[in-house]
Amino acid sequence: MKRQKEIDVKTLIMVLGSLLFFYTCIFLGTSFARTKIIFTDLEGRKIAVPYPIERIIVTDDTVADAVRLFGRQRCVVGIEESIPGRGYFPEMSRKVITGNQWRGLNWEKILQLKPDIILISDHPVCTSKIINQAKRFNIPVLPLRWRFPEEQDKTVRMLGKIFGEEGKAEKFIQWKNNKLQIVKRRVENIKEAVSYT
Repeated sequence: MKRQKEIDVKTLIMVLGSLLFFYTCIFLGTSFARTKIIFTDLEGRKIAVPYPIERIIVTDDTVADAVRLFGRQRCVVGIEESIPGRGYFPEMSRKVITGNQWRGLNWEKILQLKPDIILISDHPVCTSKIINQAKRFNIPVLPLRWRFPEEQDKTVRMLGKIFGEEGKAEKFIQWKNNKLQIVKRRVENIKEAVSYT
């Protein structure tokens, strides 16, 4: 009888331990589960992306520059082929080459990398084509206007939102605009020295 009680207590402890482990796993799984955020790009398209973003494909070196501004080089899983040769993206240079937005992307490699998002440089030649191709695989594409001064602040704010770094975005915009004001003040009184001979 005593032996039977010992077995029942051990069984009860094992069952309770298993239940505790099971519910802990469920709790941790839900607490750290990724959600989705929806935002509007510069053309008014609604884009849903996983949050936080952990896997990024960059298709142009200007895009790599914007990613580096937010310190997200570690999230880049695929790059365009010119990045290793540039010399100023050491953290990204050993990533998988997934093609170039201008000459074509390697969709087979992109699918293997399971990206959360593809970041491209917005351009009428290729933006629509890449967005349509990516739709087939349910991969969000975000066109950036990093190279256009008049659109740069909007681009930075958009990236700040998807990276959860709105404060960093505003800090950069303020820093950049302060520097531009300094340059404008210094050159406004310079007379144009052009001779037509």
